[in-house]
Amino acid sequence: MPYSSADDLLLGDLPLGAAVDREKYVADAADEIDSAIGHVYATPVDMTEGGPVARHSRLLLKRINNHLATGRIILAVSIGGEDDSLQAYGRSLIREAHAALGDIATGAVELIGAETVEGGDVTNGPVVVNFDQYSGVDAFYDNVMRVELGQASPAWAPGAG
Repeated sequence: MPYSSADDLLLGDLPLGAAVDREKYVADAADEIDSAIGHVYATPVDMTEGGPVARHSRLLLKRINNHLATGRIILAVSIGGEDDSLQAYGRSLIREAHAALGDIATGAVELIGAETVEGGDVTNGPVVVNFDQYSGVDAFYDNVMRVELGQASPAWAPGAG
């Protein structure tokens, strides 16, 4: 279920051939959104006007859907031409959409009212779970984390002399 419609695309007066299926680009963009945020939120997100999702969260998803679909159409249409500014516009729309999706996926931006996935994880990166008191690696992480937190470290740290 797309988060926007083909009428919402940001194409202006860009001529499109009959072979360009706007609805497919919109649906593909919605699938891309769902794949990016599906580990945090139940998808598709409820976009009904009176639904539980806050208006600003619905508008964010609509904007992301529009930017992805429009950017993909622009890049597909301009692939054979040499209109660098048009291609740059398409790439910038996709880049902005991916940045917003990244913020949602990592938890920097919350979709207010959207149903979260049980056990959904917004943390990314390595986690040490198997500690060993004799491990040099564990000692390294312990010392580095203390320095980053501004705590005194029992071992030498850069700038400590």
